[in-house]
Amino acid sequence: MYSHFVLFWSVLSGSVLSLPKTHIALSLTIGALLLYLDGFLTFRTHKKERDEVSYSEQVFERVLMYAASASLMVATYLVFSLFTALLSWFGLSALLFAYGFVRKDDIARPLSYLVMLLATVVSFALVSVGEYQVTLLGSWKASRYVIHLLVAVVLSYGHTFFLRMALADQKTTEQIQQEEALLTTFGNAVFFAIGWYTLPKIAIGLAYALFGVLWLQLGFFWKRRYLRIHAGIAFVLSGFWLLTVNMGATGVLHGVARRLLSSVPVLALWGYASQLWMDHHKDDEETPFVLERIMPSILSYMGFVSILVLFYYHAFMSGVGWGVFGLVLLAAAPYFRRQRYAMQAWIAFAMASFSVCNLAVHKSLPVWSYFLSNPALWLGPLLLVLAYALTRRFASQFEDLFAQGATQWASKWLRHIDVLYGWMFCLVALFVLTTILHMRDYSLGWGVAGLVLGSWGLIGRDRNFRWFALGLFGLAVGKILFYDIFRFSTGQKIITFISVGIALLVVSFLYNRFKETFTELLLKE
Repeated sequence: MYSHFVLFWSVLSGSVLSLPKTHIALSLTIGALLLYLDGFLTFRTHKKERDEVSYSEQVFERVLMYAASASLMVATYLVFSLFTALLSWFGLSALLFAYGFVRKDDIARPLSYLVMLLATVVSFALVSVGEYQVTLLGSWKASRYVIHLLVAVVLSYGHTFFLRMALADQKTTEQIQQEEALLTTFGNAVFFAIGWYTLPKIAIGLAYALFGVLWLQLGFFWKRRYLRIHAGIAFVLSGFWLLTVNMGATGVLHGVARRLLSSVPVLALWGYASQLWMDHHKDDEETPFVLERIMPSILSYMGFVSILVLFYYHAFMSGVGWGVFGLVLLAAAPYFRRQRYAMQAWIAFAMASFSVCNLAVHKSLPVWSYFLSNPALWLGPLLLVLAYALTRRFASQFEDLFAQGATQWASKWLRHIDVLYGWMFCLVALFVLTTILHMRDYSLGWGVAGLVLGSWGLIGRDRNFRWFALGLFGLAVGKILFYDIFRFSTGQKIITFISVGIALLVVSFLYNRFKETFTELLLKE
């Protein structure tokens, strides 16, 4: 073992003392060959008696190999240009892998991965610098670094293929599976980098989504979980592109139609992958990894958020678009038996309600002209009425849907999803009604609306409208007592106080007399 230290130290000292660059490179090359030879001979000597070899000797075998590879890499960098040196590093990686593959050397294969990783990091660093951000059809000076990345991808996938081919007739060991996962992860990461720096911005998301579908299919075919996880990462990256580059405020496309059309293929691939994932998990007895289990929901919500963002950057379309989108999702939820569609519909309607209320609050035109110029104020309540009708029509289906897999906090609210839509309708109706009325008519309008909605709540046996009617009555009385009263004459004030006082006494007496009846009336469905 002392001979190894002597050889290693002589190579290192010789390279340092040889001051000219060519002499240093020559010394490093000769030293690398000697180190390789010493490492291979040591490995072959200990191969038949691995159990008797000490841990320190096994470690030193690897040190010799790593030192030899580092010497060759530095030597090529000193003698040749960076472009040629990078190519030689990739060639060294391929040779080490081939030797480890043929000789079943458990040192050479990991060493080849390390050399390839270092070469790729250097290439990627050059590509990512601003002056080298070009397409594959750009100048040769800049594109050659992208070519290095392509070589790294080919080597990664090629090494993975050879590993699988060699182990086709035998059970893979844990170490080989780890190497295979490492190579695939490395190749995918480099591929993503190439796509981001070289492809046209409009095609990045589609490339990532296609790549995700490919790895998803291979993951199911080869029964490799890490491939399916890589597919999920690819889909998430395509979603990042969709929400930032394509649909964001600084997107490369302008106009709702162009953004939507460019996003349709990506959204379609997400839907296909989500369905593929769910079908596989339905028939597979293996417990899926947590990321795989939630990936269909992630894809669904990414598509949902993408469309919401698309409408957000077109203010006039936001309230109407979100409402229509929510109505479609709500109708699809009981048909496809998807709990998340109903939850997404609720989110879409909540955003549509907020948009409608926001338009109503920030009115700057006369009331009726404002309504005529902003049809969203009419369509908002109409869409919510349709949503409420759907939830009442399919009430049992929604209850069964959320009872199957809803979490504890969600099932308590969403099992009666019609309650949520009823409250949203009441909220929007209040804002729209308030917008139509003049200030002096608020009390009268709220009182009449409370009477109408309360009657509907009694006839239709809907507690949402009964509670909303009480709220409207409270608003009307509150406005009279805290606002209108200061504009009345003395006689009107006296009459108002007497009338309101008598009304409150009557209501209090009736409530105390028929408390159980009132409670049942307000709480029952």
